[in-house]
Amino acid sequence: MTSRIVTIVGFVLLFGIGGVAIFWSWLRPERFARFHDALTHVTGPARYRVLVLLIWAWLGWHFLAR
Repeated sequence: MTSRIVTIVGFVLLFGIGGVAIFWSWLRPERFARFHDALTHVTGPARYRVLVLLIWAWLGWHFLAR
């Protein structure tokens, strides 16, 4: 397998796991935080928003740029 296929499979798995986690949080809201609530908690303070932006930019640069 080429590294491109491994990257694509990895992203498909990552999004699949994320989708299952979001679905599971809607089924059991008393046990798991909903995606919006978790994202609001993580991006509350400005320093965390900058950190999330930097992580997102790093992931995009390293995994999506060709």
